[in-house]
Amino acid sequence: YTDRDGNVSFYRQKGGVPMGSAAGGTIADIVLTYKYEKFLSDHRRPPSLEEFLRYIDDVIRIWGGTKTELETFLRSFFVFTDPDTKLSFGSIKIFRADELIYVPIIHLDVEIWGKWDSDGWIRLFVRPHTKVLSAHQYIAWSSAHCPSSKLALIRAELIRKLRLCSDESTFRKEKKEVVIRFLKRGYPLKCVLRVSNEVKFEMRNRKRRKVLCSVDRLK
Repeated sequence: YTDRDGNVSFYRQKGGVPMGSAAGGTIADIVLTYKYEKFLSDHRRPPSLEEFLRYIDDVIRIWGGTKTELETFLRSFFVFTDPDTKLSFGSIKIFRADELIYVPIIHLDVEIWGKWDSDGWIRLFVRPHTKVLSAHQYIAWSSAHCPSSKLALIRAELIRKLRLCSDESTFRKEKKEVVIRFLKRGYPLKCVLRVSNEVKFEMRNRKRRKVLCSVDRLK
C-alpha cells in the first residue's frame, strides 16, 4: 500500500481466500456446500423442508409444515456457526404461499411467484429478474472476437433464460427481448434468429418435480 506521501507499507493476509482471486467464488461455493450439507445431516433434515435451494450464500427454503416448526428450524440455523469460516446466518424473510400471488420473491436474478391450481393448491413458478440498472452491454458484433464466440454468447444467454422460465409463454417473451438486445449491439438478424431458433422450450427438462404449496398447513 502506498499513501499520498509515497510511503510504502506491506500487509500479509493471514487467512481466507486471497482478495481478487478468480477462484474465490468457486472455493467459497465448495466450502459452503460442505457446511450446508453437514448442517442438514447433523440436524436431520426435517420432512417439512420441501426444497433447499442455494447459490453461494443465498438460500431459499420451501417449507411444508407449520410456522412454529419453521421458526424452530430457523433458530437452529442462527446458532450454527463455524470458527474457521465464521459462517453465520443473517436476515431471514418468511412468506406465506398465498402472498406470492400478489408480490413475487426476488432471489438474485430469479423471481418466484404463485398461482392458484385447479385443485386448490398454489403452484410456484419462476422467471428471470432483470435489475433496473442492468444495461445488457454484451460484446459488440464489431469487436475482434471470433464469430463463433459471439454466437455462443447468444446461445448461452438464451439457455440461461430457458432454465429460469418455468412456463413457455414467459420464455417466449424473454427470448424476444434477448433477440432485440443483441440486434441493438449490431448482431446480424440472420445470425441471431438462427441461434434463437435452436433454443426451444422443449429442451427444458420437463421431468422436474412440480412444487405445490398448501396455505392451510402454514398457520
